[in-house]
Amino acid sequence: MNEIERVKTEALTICDQAKAITIVDKQSYENAGALLVAVKKLRKQIKDVFKPMKDKASAAHKEIVAQEKKADIEAAEVEAILIPAMTAYDEKYGAPKVEGLRKAQEIWKYDIKNPALIPDDFWRLDLVKLGEYVRTMREATKIPGVEVYCERGGVRIDKRQEETVKFD
Repeated sequence: MNEIERVKTEALTICDQAKAITIVDKQSYENAGALLVAVKKLRKQIKDVFKPMKDKASAAHKEIVAQEKKADIEAAEVEAILIPAMTAYDEKYGAPKVEGLRKAQEIWKYDIKNPALIPDDFWRLDLVKLGEYVRTMREATKIPGVEVYCERGGVRIDKRQEETVKFD
């Protein structure tokens, strides 16, 4: 019997013993305590049995992640070059439709310029409500004391297209 099977069997035996115990007096209490001490030792043995396997898996995972990062360096550099350039073009001229890409995302935000002018509907200053209102109304937002503006996000790869991109 290997170590894994041995600790599994021991755990089942101790579990059966625990189920059979009814603590009704000093002796049964002491027996339960002794069993609990045995379980504590068993749990340490279980950790010790599985530790080498976990260490190997962890080392393998770290190596895989390191290799993945090495393989991805060039692709990340291409994105770092193209996305800002395409975003700048989009902001200046507007973006043509490109299969597999989504348009730049509009992100509507606000700055509180004068809290005293904000209507009572927005007090206990409900930033969630204010943000939802701004994202719904966009440039039509009219809230005294709040300046609304839009920031554009960068060009992004459409997740639905990501898996179908092929390079010949």
